[in-house]
Amino acid sequence: MDFYWQDSISWLIDCGKGIKMQICCFIGHRKIQDEAELRERLHKTVVSLIEAGAREFIFGDHSQFDDLCHDVVTELKTEHPGIRRIKYRSNYPGELSEYEKPFFLEGYEENICPAGVAGAGRISYVKRNQAMVVASDVCIFYYDEGYQPSRRKASKWPPAGDRPNSGTRLAFEFAVRKHKEIINLYDAAAQKQKLYHQFGKKY
Repeated sequence: MDFYWQDSISWLIDCGKGIKMQICCFIGHRKIQDEAELRERLHKTVVSLIEAGAREFIFGDHSQFDDLCHDVVTELKTEHPGIRRIKYRSNYPGELSEYEKPFFLEGYEENICPAGVAGAGRISYVKRNQAMVVASDVCIFYYDEGYQPSRRKASKWPPAGDRPNSGTRLAFEFAVRKHKEIINLYDAAAQKQKLYHQFGKKY
């Protein structure tokens, strides 16, 4: 179902009454467009989720979308000190030492390397994103279904017919299969959002 953005969040909240919405994650492409407008929509989205009960926000890394989401949630933390920022990293497995904590916890209340992620090699980021989705009640994406990542230079792998998989697309499809509540903030042409309400839907 497609909704213009101003209706999508209220629709989620209304349909989500009685659905747990305490944990939210952010996943998106490395590059973003129209940052000022996206920041405004993101701010309104996060405020609505906080009002609906969201208290923990999970972040990855290595993308402009991650940085923007962290900035917005950090700003809102001054008004809502009870919310927590949690980083899911894809390396340095195990518990952090007392020496490491000041570095890894800068800007976050918790920093986690999910089990099985650090040893996953080339797909560690895929496993990390999946762990973020599994842990969340609501997933906020910046996902362009037409996006194609560039081929890696000097790859040791033989040429393939398709370009490398988009990590954001893989995470989005995984969230759909897991029947997660999904909000996609990307729509460059019509300036509207697509909200996918998957609760109870079979795939």
